[in-house]
Amino acid sequence: MANARVIRSNFFNDPLIAGKYDEKQRLLLIGLACASDDCGRFWWNPINLKSIIYPTDNKQGKWIEKNLELFYNDEILCKYSVNNIEYGHFPSWFDKGFL
Repeated sequence: MANARVIRSNFFNDPLIAGKYDEKQRLLLIGLACASDDCGRFWWNPINLKSIIYPTDNKQGKWIEKNLELFYNDEILCKYSVNNIEYGHFPSWFDKGFL
């Protein structure tokens, strides 16, 4: 059985998330959590993320990239590079307890 991701209720009540992001941005955050590994890491590639999170929707890679950068600037996400490949992760993956 694949690893399941459960979004806890405190995700929806977090002051930054509930107070700042709209519905579509919150859905993207949930999708990023589902696309992440057990340590909250994912490949920072908007086209790949679109195929995972929005496989049949008309979301544009530019919209995803814009919001990734917003989440990065708000310190919801961290970005790093390994062998010239960009990855992201949730720095508070274990601390915040969203999952």
